[in-house]
Amino acid sequence: MFFLSRGSSLLSPKNLQSLHRAMYTFANLKVNTPSPFVVHVELDNPKRHNAINNEMWKSLGECFASLHTNPDCRVIVLSGGGKNFCAGIDLMSLMGLGKELSEHEDVARRGRLLDNKVRIFQDSISSLERCMKPIIAVIQGACVGAGVDLTTAADVRYCTTDAWFQVKEVEIGMAADVGTLQRLPKVIGSQSLVRELCFTGRKLESGEALQFGLVNRVFSTKEEMLKFAFETAAKIAALSPVAVQNTKKSLIYSFDRPAQEGLDHIREINTLALQKNLQSLHRAMSSFANLKVNTPSPFVVHVELDNPKRHNAINNEMWKSLGECFASLHTNPDCRVIVLSGGGKNFCAGIDLMSLMGLGKELSEHEDVARRGRLLDNKIRIFQDSISSLERCMKPIIAVIQGACVGAGVDLTTATDVRYCTTDAWFQVKEVEIGMAADVGTLQRLPKVIGSQSLVRELCFTGRKLESGEALQFGLVNRVFSTKEEMLKFAFETAAKIAALSPVAVQNTKKSLIYSFDRPAQEGLDHIREINTLALQSEDFITAATAAATKGEAAEFSKL
Repeated sequence: MFFLSRGSSLLSPKNLQSLHRAMYTFANLKVNTPSPFVVHVELDNPKRHNAINNEMWKSLGECFASLHTNPDCRVIVLSGGGKNFCAGIDLMSLMGLGKELSEHEDVARRGRLLDNKVRIFQDSISSLERCMKPIIAVIQGACVGAGVDLTTAADVRYCTTDAWFQVKEVEIGMAADVGTLQRLPKVIGSQSLVRELCFTGRKLESGEALQFGLVNRVFSTKEEMLKFAFETAAKIAALSPVAVQNTKKSLIYSFDRPAQEGLDHIREINTLALQKNLQSLHRAMSSFANLKVNTPSPFVVHVELDNPKRHNAINNEMWKSLGECFASLHTNPDCRVIVLSGGGKNFCAGIDLMSLMGLGKELSEHEDVARRGRLLDNKIRIFQDSISSLERCMKPIIAVIQGACVGAGVDLTTATDVRYCTTDAWFQVKEVEIGMAADVGTLQRLPKVIGSQSLVRELCFTGRKLESGEALQFGLVNRVFSTKEEMLKFAFETAAKIAALSPVAVQNTKKSLIYSFDRPAQEGLDHIREINTLALQSEDFITAATAAATKGEAAEFSKL
């Protein structure tokens, strides 16, 4: 590791000078570069356990704002010097605020003073989220109050076995107001745990932090953790900065919005970003494979990707087939549940790059960027609509995955409802490795499928493989089987059980789950109330309720 110096050959003179100044003028922060395009920002107030004082609040905001625009920074590792990551806000630094407040008797003026101060604190933490360079937070020892604010604004979080986290504000008579209450519920999968932590102020130890997704790796020592973090950062830094930064931008934009808004957003981004990648492709398209569709039992439909020679890579014809198939099944009264699988040894190897050759030729025929952009916009929209057809289909979809599930395969599986896999299955958000941000659904849906946002961002920024055990641990799948045959058998049995239930109830359940996920609870409650004002008058409700009450034969339901 070496500190930035005026003689470093890694950075341009202008940006080197900027970072060099930052290193010496940012109070209580150390800034250095352990490898090309990787910047290490270290909280440097170890005597006070890296508690954040007034100067550090200012430094943090200025530092991350500077790194956001610095082309010689592609990835940031954030750490705390000494034995603890961060002990929260430095209460000593608030003494001056108390003095300022005492100078005003008028409650409105004191309120304005406090509003301005809290806004500064909030903007400082939000500067991490506004910085489009991925931030890996490495945490050891105490991570308290404002320390939790900092880490939840980072993208990827690792910690040591001795690390512990505490939302301490409630213990000192206030609600946390600098970001924890806004970001922690999106970072941790369990909202019950979030509220317990925020209401009680209890400590969260490293094991529980890993279990519930606040971090996605735990290390024995700080040194081991930093080594891994720098290696991961170097891998990200070696990838296309356009792809990586657009990936972060899309993840943040999409998380609080319905999937379609996120899809529109990334499509607009990639209509420009993809032009350079595809312009040079001039070869003809490869042959296409169809889908196999059959009915293994009443009201259960099995859709199998059938391009095994190319590991079920999706070509232009299959994109079209998928959209048409699931649109048809959505309205088909003889279909109540769908099992989606891939023929052969792998589920899906992603988009068939051979099928993009024709697109490269089409792009080369237009010199005008607006016309190339419109061409790409239309093409990406077709891909997005094809995947979204699974989510629009109100029949529950069970995905069964074996072997490789890469790129568009992840898009497909995250648009399904239930996911099982085999022990040999592995998942990969590969787009960043080929110089683009994933734009067909993964960045919009994967953060809502997996409880750990730290893991989501690590996967999307690095393109690393996620093995079946880790997929089970973090909730991408909820069952793992030894063989594909065993998995399919269980999936068909589960599908048959669902198909035996009221199609009105099952389809309205899926509709409400999808509608409610991106909206406040009250909007979801209003939505399902409107649905059930009709559904509860249906023959299905009467039939099912009568069967349950009399414990007679299983109810049968007419087609829907």
